[in-house]
Amino acid sequence: MIFPPAFFDIMIHLPIHLAKEAKLGGLVCYRWMYPIERYLRTLKAYVRNKAHPEGSMAEGYILDECMTFCSRFLQDVETKLNHADRHEADAVNEPPSGLSIFANIDYTKKEFIVESLSRSELQRMRHYILQNCDEATPWINEHMDELKKLSTRNVDQRHKEQFVGWFERKISKLNQQWKTSDLLYTLSQGPDHRARVFNRWFINGFLFRTEKIEQNLCTQNSGVVVKGDESFGNIDWYGVIKKIIALDFPQGKEVVLFQCNWFHVPTAKNKGRGYQRDQYGIVDIDKTRLCYLDEPYILSSQAEQVFYVNGTKKKDWCTVVRLKPRNLFAMPKSEKSEIDLDSIDVGLEGMSVLSSDEVLVKWRRSDMEGVTSDACVIEKALDEFIEETYDIGLEDEEDE
Repeated sequence: MIFPPAFFDIMIHLPIHLAKEAKLGGLVCYRWMYPIERYLRTLKAYVRNKAHPEGSMAEGYILDECMTFCSRFLQDVETKLNHADRHEADAVNEPPSGLSIFANIDYTKKEFIVESLSRSELQRMRHYILQNCDEATPWINEHMDELKKLSTRNVDQRHKEQFVGWFERKISKLNQQWKTSDLLYTLSQGPDHRARVFNRWFINGFLFRTEKIEQNLCTQNSGVVVKGDESFGNIDWYGVIKKIIALDFPQGKEVVLFQCNWFHVPTAKNKGRGYQRDQYGIVDIDKTRLCYLDEPYILSSQAEQVFYVNGTKKKDWCTVVRLKPRNLFAMPKSEKSEIDLDSIDVGLEGMSVLSSDEVLVKWRRSDMEGVTSDACVIEKALDEFIEETYDIGLEDEEDE
């Protein structure tokens, strides 16, 4: 009835399946064939001997891989692998060079304004920073135990109000006895009340912007998603960025925070009426329902990017679309298990990677036996192949 035989056309029939394909496969840009087609042109450019196009492509591919491999070890030579990126990424220091929460202040960053933070704002920021600093975890547990001994009522609220001052006094006393590091003492004293506020920030492979400067733009970079902790069931929190705040600590350290508006999501205490998730995993959010207005801050290193597509049936609802960062690879993870460090095999036959959370990832196929080859044999076979290809090319030219 919809497509009678006299009207049938494959290009008219195709749109029927596009909606289902989009739900199953996600964004088209992650599964289309344009990159493959562009690379086919690169392979065709390798052909120098038309009598043996496959051999020319194989030789050109090997040469390209060799040049790429060698280019990774060139430091003072500009190559396509080490040219400057469009956006300079911000990075957080890793222990033991510093605290996990700190980054070095980049004084070359411009286009910011200086705002004076109120006492309550600074208190909330400092509390969030300490709660997400791995090095402060022992003192967090100690303070919680002290509060529970005094009273079991409103422990979380009292911890939120008192921990910053308690931590500052505790570390100051230990620092006088030379029992803490200088960076931990810097963290306890807090940042300058004059904060640098930016309109954009590049981190984790994403360019983030505030919602305010996107009002007259056709692009969207203000959407964020953050993975919740175990207390909330490891759910995803969706929001938009209102401010990008850089707090300056002594000793040239800084912490960058995103101030966000968070949308309602289902939790144990909240049913999440402004949240819907269908059988394909597509999430719809009600933009008018906000939550956690008193806890708007996250670390910039915790943020990943999403964008919101306005709904057609409900004007206040939008669909969440997650993005993948460019130039980063999704590395597979295996389940946590007992790890025998003596059994880690690193060599020509395979490579094993031990990640920061002690998860062992083996990059060697287990369904096939390994083959050991001599480099001299491979080099000799390659020389013979090149000589044979060259001789055949000369014979073809003589025949012409």
